[in-house]
Amino acid sequence: MIGKSGENLTEALQVALLPIAKMMIKRGLGAGDLIEAAKNSYVHAAVSELMPSGAKVNVSRLAVATGLTRKEVTSLLQRKNERRLLFSSKKILQQRALRVLRGWNMDPIFQRESGRPADLPLRGEQRSFQLLVKKHGGDVTPVSVLRELDRMKAVTTTRSGKIRLRKRTMEPSMHVAQQLAELAHLLGDFTRTVQQITESGKPPLFFGFKDSIVNSPHQAALFQRTFSRRAASLLEGIEQWATHQTKERSRKQGTTKSKTRVGLGVYLVQED
Repeated sequence: MIGKSGENLTEALQVALLPIAKMMIKRGLGAGDLIEAAKNSYVHAAVSELMPSGAKVNVSRLAVATGLTRKEVTSLLQRKNERRLLFSSKKILQQRALRVLRGWNMDPIFQRESGRPADLPLRGEQRSFQLLVKKHGGDVTPVSVLRELDRMKAVTTTRSGKIRLRKRTMEPSMHVAQQLAELAHLLGDFTRTVQQITESGKPPLFFGFKDSIVNSPHQAALFQRTFSRRAASLLEGIEQWATHQTKERSRKQGTTKSKTRVGLGVYLVQED
């Protein structure tokens, strides 16, 4: 029997899954795909939480923890290597290319006054394709991203040699697996921050959210323009901070070689 707290948790889970379910429906994916993914996730989580690193996997214990049969657990474990193909170097490049497309469409630095993506020169320090890839593509080269976007038929070259984003590039059915993988990465970061449990002597990560009600589409558009630019400026500050830290570290001797991933996420919302 499920208690009141269990019912509340189930309802909250349904609300959390609603945006994912809507996205899957738009892309022609059924409930069976989500159920299969949930089973895979349960097995991965159980292995991570219950199996010591390097230890032999105990199928029976995983079955008890996940509520799946031993046969299902064994089958899912056997397919683990196949699922890793999603994160191969080629797939990662495709994901980075999609990030670049999103940044080109949404970052005001790379837009015209009309809000449309601007034509960009390949190189340059100001509003160039090189800078776009640096800001939104991560540790990949502009040439590799350009080749991928060209393969995707997402860009063309103008007579002046600038790179132009084709219209209707981001079709809903385009590169579904890569889009879902990118969503999974972002959702994982967001979830870990929101549900963090403060450890002794370790400060919590900041989390905050503010929204407001405006009275007209004009005010909503003004909000988007204003805070898109502020958000882009904030994220640009992270790049400058990281560059400064790297230079400082290179000047010091005997610094630690351990690395910690840090980051900041910013997103705007609008719901009519």
